[in-house]
Amino acid sequence: MNEVVGVMHEWKALSAMAVKWLGMPEEAVPFYSSSAFAQWRGQRILAFVLETGNFGHNKDVSYMKKYPYVIRKTISLWRHTWDFLRQFFVFPLDSLRGWGG
Repeated sequence: MNEVVGVMHEWKALSAMAVKWLGMPEEAVPFYSSSAFAQWRGQRILAFVLETGNFGHNKDVSYMKKYPYVIRKTISLWRHTWDFLRQFFVFPLDSLRGWGG
């Protein structure tokens, strides 16, 4: 069923992260993959979440009060591009789909 909606790669990475780094038992995760690639993807997702926080709450936004509008937008564009590039190396096709949104 997950193949139909195209999220099997993401699910395997999230399940690898849940089992290896969050301590969830393998038998509790459907379609768990112990492949090295899924483990690497899971590690990258965890690192990104720990760095940025839940929905980006850990990101520094102090520049929003310091700079004029155009400079703030330039900084935001740079940060969005940087996040895209980091995510592109983990999930290339899905990152391209999400760039416009």
